[in-house]
Amino acid sequence: MIHVDGAGDPASARRSCIDPGIEAARRAYPNVVSVPCVPVRETEARMLADVDVFRTLLGSGAQPALPAEPERDADPKLTLGRLLREGGMRRKPERLYRLFGEEVSLEALRTLPAFQRFEAELVEAIQNVARSLSAPV
Repeated sequence: MIHVDGAGDPASARRSCIDPGIEAARRAYPNVVSVPCVPVRETEARMLADVDVFRTLLGSGAQPALPAEPERDADPKLTLGRLLREGGMRRKPERLYRLFGEEVSLEALRTLPAFQRFEAELVEAIQNVARSLSAPV
């Protein structure tokens, strides 16, 4: 998996950062399997997709105003920090990333177009590896 934040232009980030890396890897290892992971802006948008993680952190009654379309949020890092502060969280958001990574549900992530693309490319890569392993030598 190769990750780069899209910074608002995921197609450009993919062309300038991901594609050259994949090409270099394939020159060195022709059978390498790679999967690009390019959030529209920043990975933090994915943390804004699941209200249940906020309730785990801030209490079951928490009602954070998550963006309806997290990938369209102009500054997901800023929004994440603001929502946590408003909920009474004193720790820096960066110290909570692991929890978000472990707790954000796949169901919530699957509502995000960039994650849908990542998941489709991941499934395709796994299927290609499985086919190559089962092909006669």
